[in-house]
Amino acid sequence: MYEGGITEITVKVARMAELKILRILNNVSQVSTLAAPNIRVVDVTHSKEHEKHLHGCLAAFTKIRRYRKRSEYLAEATGKGLRKHVLFMDEEAVGMIEFAPPDASPYPIEGEGVVVMSCVWVLRRAEGRGFGKMLLEGMLEDARDAAGFACIALDGHPSPWLRLSHMERLGFTSIDSRRMRHRVKKPEQCFEVHLMWMPVSGDAPEPEMRWPEMLKGVGYCMGILCTATRAMASLSPSSFAEPYRYWRLCLRSFAA
Repeated sequence: MYEGGITEITVKVARMAELKILRILNNVSQVSTLAAPNIRVVDVTHSKEHEKHLHGCLAAFTKIRRYRKRSEYLAEATGKGLRKHVLFMDEEAVGMIEFAPPDASPYPIEGEGVVVMSCVWVLRRAEGRGFGKMLLEGMLEDARDAAGFACIALDGHPSPWLRLSHMERLGFTSIDSRRMRHRVKKPEQCFEVHLMWMPVSGDAPEPEMRWPEMLKGVGYCMGILCTATRAMASLSPSSFAEPYRYWRLCLRSFAA
């Protein structure tokens, strides 16, 4: 009687395990039949069809209208080698990368044969699919003659863009940095701006940052422009004479 009970329980456990395996296999089969998303990367630099993606970025508020400073930057930079790639998933723009030679870059980075990546971004809902590396590989292919690639990275900055850890994951290494604070946005909070470098060959000379110019801020990015304008709206009208001079070196005395 005892042994029979054990046998009966064993059979039930085995049957339950079998049913569980069948359910798992059924779920896997259902997942495999779902249509894979349509992924494509488009160079929008000179595309009339995707002109709005050249002028705007992935941030929702930049899609409302064109921003004058952005248009002015593009008018000069596109003729000097600026490139912008946008990654579409099922026809929705979910990632982007922008890069240019130093004389067309918004950042004051110098170096022979250097290509400066000014922005790389993947929307949060599209993360975890390798889209960042896909965009990076597209840049490497497009600028295959470059000696190396430079960018900036932020550490301790409230913005989610160009974080140091993200740039390191993409293969960049910090070769120089300065500790700064924002002139009007959380002026009590210090953060670090890093010059990042990814050489193509081991003997490629490292680029250099003109830090006094970097302290003036940048005027190419609609997100930064809108943030800066809102932050300075409470200041006197004379403050708008040089609206992008809003970074300062972060010293212990905060006197800079």
